[in-house]
Amino acid sequence: MAKAAFVLTAFLMFIASLAASTTPVVTVTFPANASTVQGPVYYAAAASSPDCPKGIASMRIYSAPYISAYTVNAAQFSAFVSLAAGTYRTVVQAWDYCGGVGKTPITVTVAATGGVTVYTPTVSTWWASPIHFVASASASSTCSKGIASIRIYSAPSVKAYTVNSNRLDTFLSLPSGTYSSTLQAWDKCGGVYKTPITVTAQNAHSHTLYMASNDLDYISQYPIDDQGYLHPAVQLLLPNGPPQDFVTDRPGTFAFASVALGIEAFTIDRATLPERAEETHVSLFDNSNCGLRLRDRPVFSVQYHPEASPGPEDSHYLFVRFANLMRGRKGLPQLPERPRGAGQ
Repeated sequence: MAKAAFVLTAFLMFIASLAASTTPVVTVTFPANASTVQGPVYYAAAASSPDCPKGIASMRIYSAPYISAYTVNAAQFSAFVSLAAGTYRTVVQAWDYCGGVGKTPITVTVAATGGVTVYTPTVSTWWASPIHFVASASASSTCSKGIASIRIYSAPSVKAYTVNSNRLDTFLSLPSGTYSSTLQAWDKCGGVYKTPITVTAQNAHSHTLYMASNDLDYISQYPIDDQGYLHPAVQLLLPNGPPQDFVTDRPGTFAFASVALGIEAFTIDRATLPERAEETHVSLFDNSNCGLRLRDRPVFSVQYHPEASPGPEDSHYLFVRFANLMRGRKGLPQLPERPRGAGQ
């Protein structure tokens, strides 16, 4: 009788443990199940465990049973996994802090022929700029040296971004409009591979650039319209401190907002500049700071891209000044600065 009671108690405890167990939910965004792609394979996944207050402990990609290809101690990840040509019944698995395990199987075929796979953006919808581009490329079987580089052409003959790798993962800012883009790869044997893609960009009206005050009790918000232009600032009070994803170097000279807040950017609050810093450039559009230098150190900066100026020589003087700082350090004669805007 006692033995029967013990068995019954153990059985009930087992049933109770099943009822109390947690099962993480694993969502795999890339690659699509049953898809054929070029290697390396781009995986993007996230996991949640609604019944476990402590959340997700780790995630892992199994390229085959008991073969771990990638592990991360987080609730989400994006990673490229190198897999040889062939078909793989992979599994993306997550563990929560309550002992629960969740799995999502993904069958993927890595192509044996050379080419470029574009994971994102897709052509089915419009994308808010900056647009996330992810691609991978592999060479044909006749080129054992592999891929040399991948490039984004936002339009025919318009080079937007290049990386010397067989994988590409970047954000590209595009004004509103539809683009006949191409992702092109070159292998180290002279081969060229192309994948055309039509991209529709739309700059969201909610995109903003932020500037922090010295004591972080307010921020200046600069709205950005759908063509990418800044509008005059609006001051926002922060009685409870800055948002969680607002980053500053305290006491607030530099600040930028994450994509969740708007656009990746930063600017300077001139009221926080120390005596040793001198403002050198000011925007004629909104009077924001665009450059400074230190009076007691060989340091200067500008808050724009001098290598991408409207005229090829407009910012030449900045490069001359930088070179002269190095030449002065070595006791070499100074180079003359060209007149602003002068050509060759």
